[in-house]
Amino acid sequence: MSEVNLIYKFRAADPDAFREVYNRYFDEVYKLCFFFAKEEEAAKDLAHDTFVLLWQNCDLLDPDQGIKPYLLTVARNAVHRWHKTQARDILFKEELKDRFQYRQDNIRQDLVSDASLDLAHVKSFLKTFPAKRRKVFEMVRFDDLSYSEVAEKLCISRDAVKDHMVKANRSLRKFRDEGEISLELLLAAMIFLY
Repeated sequence: MSEVNLIYKFRAADPDAFREVYNRYFDEVYKLCFFFAKEEEAAKDLAHDTFVLLWQNCDLLDPDQGIKPYLLTVARNAVHRWHKTQARDILFKEELKDRFQYRQDNIRQDLVSDASLDLAHVKSFLKTFPAKRRKVFEMVRFDDLSYSEVAEKLCISRDAVKDHMVKANRSLRKFRDEGEISLELLLAAMIFLY
């Protein structure tokens, strides 16, 4: 099928045309994403996101320009947004760490012992998780592993990892909402516990 015909079918929301575009260009889009992201899992996600964005904006495809230039531009923009998000996350963690450290440096000694008791309380709360859920939570939160990496290491599905994380986060929110601990201390505990 010629590219011009493929574009017209793609713009008409033809699923076969989408499959054809995906099969034709996925490897190239993935390689571009991997080149800039330097992470296999992120590159796969970014490549898939690129095709989703292409499908959502199929009416913007110009038959005279072709699919590839537009697709690669969408991929570069997706990688750029991903880098900005990564940088923002790093800055947030650093800011939280600095704020926590500042408070620890300027807090009265009697409050320090209260904070250590609260952190011990959080640690003991995490011990109430089922063994597999706790392991998944620690690997994701403390070892900074992706869901796919955790799934591979524990020989479970990515969906099982996601399910464990949803349930763990729900438990932590309930723990926080019941007044057992403040949100700020919970965040700091998650960063500095291990």
